[in-house]
Amino acid sequence: LSVRDGGFHNDAIISGHRNSSVNDYVDSIQYLNQLGYQVVRIGAEPSEKLTIHGPLIFDYSFSGIRSEILDLFLISECQFLVGTGSGIDVVTTLFRKPQVYLNIIEISFLSWYSYNSIIILKKYQMINGEILSLSNIYKNHYDKFTLAYEFDESGITLIKNTNEEIEAALFEMHSRINDTWEVKPHDDELQELVKSYWPNEPQRGNITAKIGADFLRSNPQLLKVA
Repeated sequence: LSVRDGGFHNDAIISGHRNSSVNDYVDSIQYLNQLGYQVVRIGAEPSEKLTIHGPLIFDYSFSGIRSEILDLFLISECQFLVGTGSGIDVVTTLFRKPQVYLNIIEISFLSWYSYNSIIILKKYQMINGEILSLSNIYKNHYDKFTLAYEFDESGITLIKNTNEEIEAALFEMHSRINDTWEVKPHDDELQELVKSYWPNEPQRGNITAKIGADFLRSNPQLLKVA
């Protein structure tokens, strides 16, 4: 588990929209434990400790034994990584490890995520309460925003993933790596629809990762045409 919290970069002012508290994911950790996984929290110089403890939970970041070599070892041995979009997440691709990405904002980088990733996005909400579709986001170039003030000046609030959305993405990964995932009608069509809105610009590359299946089923407004 890798949660970007701003402690390493000390960048809360410009990138606070990308940061989370690791303790926002306590329910997710407990859910993974219920599925039989030991959860190891990784990351250098985080700002807070985990407040949950148990035999299947290890706050390695505050263990006193953390090192870059041990980071690599742990990632190489994991079943999959759960991350929120930080540098160490990318290391999983070196070992071809699957990834679940939560609360992702910068959707212009969707093509950067590997083929064995499952992604769920923060939703863009306007002042009037409208949830923006992917089509609308691309049309207005909101996808290229990277700094907190850009969202603020455009009147966009970023809606965090719910516990239900996160658990659905975790269950999907668990099922996929255990070959028990059942594709429902229209799931593949929804994935292709996401790709159809992707701007046709050579420098962007192609999307090979999957957006969480339940996330797309439950948020049809994301796939409306602007």
